Amino acid sequence: MNRTFSLNLFFLIAVNLLIKPFFIFGIDRTVQNRVGAEAYGMYAVLTDLAFLSMIVNDFGIQSFNNRLIAQSPKLLHKYFPIIFILKLGLCGLYAVITIALFFAFNYETKYFKIIALLTLNGILSSLILYFRSCIAGLGWYRTDSWFSVLDKFCLVLLASALLWLPFLAPHFELNAFIYAQTLSLTLAVIIGYQCIVQEIKIFNYKFNTKILWVILRHSYPYALTVLLMTLATKTDKLLIERLLPDGKAQAGMYASAYRLYEAANIIGFLFAGLLLPMFAKRLKAKESVNDLLKLSSDWIWAGSIAGAMTILPFRQEIMTLLYPNCSASAGDILGFLMFAFVGTALGSYIYGALLTAGGFLMELSRTFLIICILNIVLNLILIPMYQGVGAAIVACATQMGALIAQILLAKKLLKLSIDYKHFVKYILYAILLCIFAFKIPIVLPDLDWWWQAGIIVIIAILLSILFGFLTHSSHRRT
Repeated sequence: MNRTFSLNLFFLIAVNLLIKPFFIFGIDRTVQNRVGAEAYGMYAVLTDLAFLSMIVNDFGIQSFNNRLIAQSPKLLHKYFPIIFILKLGLCGLYAVITIALFFAFNYETKYFKIIALLTLNGILSSLILYFRSCIAGLGWYRTDSWFSVLDKFCLVLLASALLWLPFLAPHFELNAFIYAQTLSLTLAVIIGYQCIVQEIKIFNYKFNTKILWVILRHSYPYALTVLLMTLATKTDKLLIERLLPDGKAQAGMYASAYRLYEAANIIGFLFAGLLLPMFAKRLKAKESVNDLLKLSSDWIWAGSIAGAMTILPFRQEIMTLLYPNCSASAGDILGFLMFAFVGTALGSYIYGALLTAGGFLMELSRTFLIICILNIVLNLILIPMYQGVGAAIVACATQMGALIAQILLAKKLLKLSIDYKHFVKYILYAILLCIFAFKIPIVLPDLDWWWQAGIIVIIAILLSILFGFLTHSSHRRT
């Protein structure tokens, strides 16, 4: 199982690294620099607004379906037609709620076209995620890897034409970028649907109220968990825009640093998507998850700490390189967000996936309810005082708190044993890498900062090998 996980993870990461970083830094960043921080900030705020109500669109079906099909692939034929009809109904409800929120927050009517398009894109994205949960549940990991980047690949092609073709570039506007998203997502939905059709072949689209009720009853705990996790991570730009006098511009600047946080999250999200069905299969078969948990935790810890420590000493230089007009505080926002990523990656994407696979949704929900309340209260206090930096501090604190809570929850509910010697390795690795990260610019001041960052990456790899994080064998167990 570890070999299967490793091979599919490497393939999944390779495919995604070919497309998504170019989209984030080549396309999305260029769009922001073209339209300006204020216009992009409003786009980012409305994107998060559409994302907040996405839980109505999904209602936990993706996670429920992923676990269900992974444990019993034959159920796809029975459940897919019913869930698909349910999804379409939820899409309509999602659209109504999102538009209602737009008017409830009293946004200017000139932004209505943007929120309408973003709502449509949210519907299409939700369908893609549902199709992916079916594909991953069936064990088609390679197909899922290609499907995970399909819409972004299409968008890269379309947006590149809009941004850089001589006869299109002078007329570029934000709405054209959103239209390109819509077309790309539509193509991915059509292809994903065809993948499922070829597997099932015969459909019976009957509205079975009994099965529908079973699905809703089992999926609502997933919905509650996802809602609380979303509120804990997607309200910062909304609050910045609402609480500050120059909220649109400040939200745009925060979105600039947040883009690197999202780029880092690509890897963590891929881990979770691959781990959840694998954890589910093991737990159903009453097999140990310790070796798979240790393997994935080692890789995530080594990679996330390496990323945070490489960026931290050069945070302002990185932001200035990407956004020439960024503020002096942009680097500090980035620094705190990269440590928030450590908590998110190891917490939500590893231990959160494990707890979800085990069906401990209500326990997770209670944990994230506390995290969500803390996040909003602290943001209300710190954003007026420290603007975007305050929001980044809150993100770091709450994600680290969520990590600790999920580890303790997994230990209690799944009777996991904590290897304290291995925990000490984690701490030593982080301390040593931190020392090297801040010493290298002092010891080698004549080197350009990107060469210094490269040396830190090499040291991180060597330390990871030294501590055994990258040298697991298939028979090692905890």
